[in-house]
Amino acid sequence: MSPQVLDKPLVLRLIGLMVLAHLAFSGLRLTLTLWAVARGMTPLGVGVLLSLLMVMPMLTAVAMGRWSDRVGFRAPVRLGLSMLLAGGLLAAWAPQEGVMGLGCVLIGWGVTMVQVAVTQAIGQAAGPAGVTWSYSGLSVGFSLSGFIGPLVAGVLIDTIGHGLTFLAMCATLPAGLLLLARTDSPLLRPTPRPADEAQAAAQGSLLVHGPIRVALITAALVALSWDLFNFFMPVHAAEMGLSATAIGSLAAAYSAGSLAVRLLLGRISAQIDEARILTASLLLTVLVYALTPLASSFAVLLGLSLLTGLILGIGQPLAVSLLHHNAPPGRSGEAFGMRSLIVSASQTFLPAIFGALGSALGTGPVFWVVAVAILLALAVARPTRIASSTR
Repeated sequence: MSPQVLDKPLVLRLIGLMVLAHLAFSGLRLTLTLWAVARGMTPLGVGVLLSLLMVMPMLTAVAMGRWSDRVGFRAPVRLGLSMLLAGGLLAAWAPQEGVMGLGCVLIGWGVTMVQVAVTQAIGQAAGPAGVTWSYSGLSVGFSLSGFIGPLVAGVLIDTIGHGLTFLAMCATLPAGLLLLARTDSPLLRPTPRPADEAQAAAQGSLLVHGPIRVALITAALVALSWDLFNFFMPVHAAEMGLSATAIGSLAAAYSAGSLAVRLLLGRISAQIDEARILTASLLLTVLVYALTPLASSFAVLLGLSLLTGLILGIGQPLAVSLLHHNAPPGRSGEAFGMRSLIVSASQTFLPAIFGALGSALGTGPVFWVVAVAILLALAVARPTRIASSTR
């Protein structure tokens, strides 16, 4: 069960584990993208390759969450870090399309396993009043790693090439395994489900829970917006003729924006209803993506990247906090697994879809297509339905 008082040192160690894993993942993902572009692959080909990052998480995310509920966080995190390391080393060892595909599968599967397990463990380590602080801290960790990883990867690619950059981006993973060995607490033991199996069965699918269902729909819209930037901005920028260092700087600016807004999340959510924040962030995303194809210089694109990070950085921690608060006892890992399933499906199919649209229309119009899709989906999802769940 969760403690009555927040265990900050334990939460910070858990966030550290996620930062080390995501630092490697974000750098490897950018390196994979730019390796494929440098190899002369079309936007569709790049999209298909990167789609492999999230194929297995899409198929197994809910099972990962249930496994984490059952056995605790340590075994899934250990396996996930090991898979990330294996995928990165494989990409460095044999940079060929077939091998890269297998590397993508291992990298994406590994980081998702770590994320589901660590997210569940943070909920267990946080007291009732510490959930928002804890998940805000986790989101700050994502922003820091998302800032440093692509920036370092971009500089290294221009300096030492793609192959050695794959190797360099794996350096944080052994440190993650060492930190895991020192991260344990009675608070992180599996949370038991109701003793009565009939009662447990009667709970049924988590999708019957209205707040969770709406949170998952909102998470899908945020994922759509997030993935358009992570996948397509590098392709769009490369088409504009920008260097790998400049492209890495765009990703870093995006992460810097999300970091800045997440540092202020507690203060913002205390003054404004979270549902309104989510709705406003998605509407502003529509506006920014409508403007992105009109940017004709690196400076303007850098400013738009920073603004996009500010807008989208606030959505993910609010959705995670909502899921934690509304998950039935012993099923928080399953709830986070369902969220990961949605995010993984987005990251599996959307790069290929974006790539196909980019090949047919050019990279710029893809941002307009997605802006319209978000606007239409937002009218259906109506995130304001979750207001009573977060207050």
